[in-house]
Amino acid sequence: MIQKILAFISFTIIINTYAQTTYNFDYRLDINNEHSNHSIKNNKINMSYLFNSKNPNYILYLYPGNHGQISDYEKNIARRFNYFTDLNNKTTYQFTQHLRFRPTDEIKINNIVVEKIGENKYSIKCYPRKKSKNVNLELEVHLKPYSEDFIKFYYLDLSQNIHEKLTNSLKEKLNGNYNYIIDHYTVDYKNGAISTDTLEKIEKINLKIAPQD
Repeated sequence: MIQKILAFISFTIIINTYAQTTYNFDYRLDINNEHSNHSIKNNKINMSYLFNSKNPNYILYLYPGNHGQISDYEKNIARRFNYFTDLNNKTTYQFTQHLRFRPTDEIKINNIVVEKIGENKYSIKCYPRKKSKNVNLELEVHLKPYSEDFIKFYYLDLSQNIHEKLTNSLKEKLNGNYNYIIDHYTVDYKNGAISTDTLEKIEKINLKIAPQD
C-alpha cells in the first residue's frame, strides 16, 4: 500500500511539474523596433511578442537569428532557446539556458504624470520622487481602438513592475474604456538611449511550449 501511495505521489509531482512548465500563447504581435544610444544610431530589428491574453505572468520574444526567450515573471526565470522550422512548417524549440533573475527596478519611479496630447495620443513622464522636477523616463504613446484590452508595452528595457506602473497610470486617463492596443510608442530613457516600437501585425494563434527544467 505504501509503495502505491509513493508511486501516486511521484506521478502527481511529475504531472504538476510538467503543467507548471507548459506555456500557452494565443496572440502573436509582430513589432518593428528602432533604437539609438551613444554608440548606435537608428538600429532597426523586427521581432515578435507572444502572450497569453488570460495570463499576464509570462511572455515570449522571437528575435532575428532564430532565437528567443520566455520571460516567466511568476517563477522569475528567463528561458532562452533557438528555434527551427522545417519544410512542413513544424517548429522545434531547443532550450539552451534557464536563467534565474531577481525582480528589481532599474530606476526609481515614485511619480508618474500622464497627459493627453492628441487624439489617442498620450505623454507619460516619470519622476524618482513626488517633488522631483527632473524626468528620469519619458514616453509618447499612440493608441488605436481594439475589440478588447490589449494595452501592453511590447518591450521596455525595464522591470515588469515598471511596465505595470506605466500601464496602470495610462489606463487611469482612459475613463474606464480600455479597449485599445498600442499602435506605437517612443521611450526616452534619459541616458542617451531612445527606442520606438511599432505594431506591424497581430495574429491569433494557439501555441503551447513545454520546456523541460
